Amino acid sequence: MVRREITGYYTGVHSNAQGIIDRWISVEEKVETRIKSFRDPTEPLNPELLYTGIFALMTCVLTRSRGLPTRILLPPAALISAFAYFLPGTASRVGAYGRELEDRYVPRFGEIRRTSIAHSGIAWERVGYSTGMGHTAGMGVTGMAGTGTVSRCGTRGHTVPVSTVYGYVYGCLR
Repeated sequence: MVRREITGYYTGVHSNAQGIIDRWISVEEKVETRIKSFRDPTEPLNPELLYTGIFALMTCVLTRSRGLPTRILLPPAALISAFAYFLPGTASRVGAYGRELEDRYVPRFGEIRRTSIAHSGIAWERVGYSTGMGHTAGMGVTGMAGTGTVSRCGTRGHTVPVSTVYGYVYGCLR
C-alpha cells in the first residue's frame, strides 16, 4: 500500500518535472529559430563575426585608461558599428526585429525616435544647403524653394511641393 502511494507520488512529480522540461525545451527551440532567422544567408559569419569581436575588444583595450564615460560608452558603440559594417544584412534584420519589438511594446518611444531621425535628417540637409553642398548626395530642391516648386529632400526620391516638406517640419516643431 505504501509502495503504491510512493510510486504514484513519484510518477506525479516526474510528470510535472517532465512538463517543465518540455516547456523549457520548446522556449529554447523558439529562441534558437528566431536567432537563426536573423542570419543573412549571403554573408559568411566566420571572418566577419571574428572581426567584429576583435574590434570590440580592441576598443576595450584602447579605452581602459580613459575616463569612465568613454570606457562605458565607446566599446558598445564600437561593437554595434562593427556589426553594422561587417554584417550589414544581419544587422538590418536585427534592427528590423528591434523596431518590431519597439512598435509592439513601446510605440510612443518608437514614434519619438522616428520623428527625431526625420528632423535630424532635415536639419543636416538644411546645413548642407547653407554650406552649398546640398546637391552632392543626389537629393535636394529641384527649383527655387521660395517659389513653391517641387522638392525631393527627405522624401526618398518622391517629388512633393516644398511647402509640404517644410510645412511638416515646422508643424512638428510648434
